[in-house]
Amino acid sequence: MRLPALLALSVALAVPAGAQVKDSHGNELTVGRPLKPVADYNGGTISKGRAAQCRIDDGARRVCTFYPRNGDGSFAIDVDGLAYYADKTSPSRIVVDYDNGARLVSQGAFTRSKRDPACWVQGTSRRICVY
Repeated sequence: MRLPALLALSVALAVPAGAQVKDSHGNELTVGRPLKPVADYNGGTISKGRAAQCRIDDGARRVCTFYPRNGDGSFAIDVDGLAYYADKTSPSRIVVDYDNGARLVSQGAFTRSKRDPACWVQGTSRRICVY
């Protein structure tokens, strides 16, 4: 196998397939969808997606899609095809699951940052921010 083909194959394997935010039937959602609240992939009810900016951990701000969930402050975000589902458990706490393309992986509990209320933090290095 030639080097360019090998590099393309390794890149293809590194990108999670189908990890985008989805409804309960596995249909990928986008900005403006769903038109009305529907059941989502993580057992909640998801509403219309809108463009936002997100920052995950120490990465730069990126364009993302923000989806309100469950009518209680829970949300899902799609950042470059990577899906995160956040369930609000109290005014200052969320529990996050990450869709790795094969299954949901628990990321644990995050608390709202006092310094930047658009961010939810876990320890000193993990953060999920939605602007």
